[in-house]
Amino acid sequence: MSQNRIVARPYAKAVFELAQKEKRFSEWSQMLALAASCAEDKRIIGLMKNPEFSMAALITLFMDIGKDLYSQEMQNFLQTLGRFKRLQALPEIASLYEEMRSRAERVVNVELISAFPLNDEHQSRFKNALKARMNCDITLECVTDTSIIGGAIIRAGDLIIDGSIRGRLAKLSDAVGIS
Repeated sequence: MSQNRIVARPYAKAVFELAQKEKRFSEWSQMLALAASCAEDKRIIGLMKNPEFSMAALITLFMDIGKDLYSQEMQNFLQTLGRFKRLQALPEIASLYEEMRSRAERVVNVELISAFPLNDEHQSRFKNALKARMNCDITLECVTDTSIIGGAIIRAGDLIIDGSIRGRLAKLSDAVGIS
């Protein structure tokens, strides 16, 4: 587990609990996404690493960028992160928050990798089958990767189902002892 993920977890949990209590999941998602994209910007990363650029100035920069979107709670949150020099953890905080939100809303983000693009009917069939199996709503992201030759790979959190021809060939070569 990355150091940023360890640092980010309690902050993400606190934000999640606040958003859940106030029923403001979507608003917090938007605010965290903007703050995370700022923290990932190369120019801002340079400022975070510059010892001559004060933390107060950095916090002010974050506030100015999101002034039309950030609530008072978000502004307080950014000040807290800045005070403890944790602004660089914002992308991980946003990611963890979205995972918690998905679990609370019983939505699973699924990545479906196939050798060829899937039409709407196939996507719908996959989505319905996964919805029935996982007993929750599914957000499906389809990716095309010709290197899998055929079949599909499904990734949903920790669950990975490899039904690709490449995966089957790899299993077969392992069973036969071919490197």
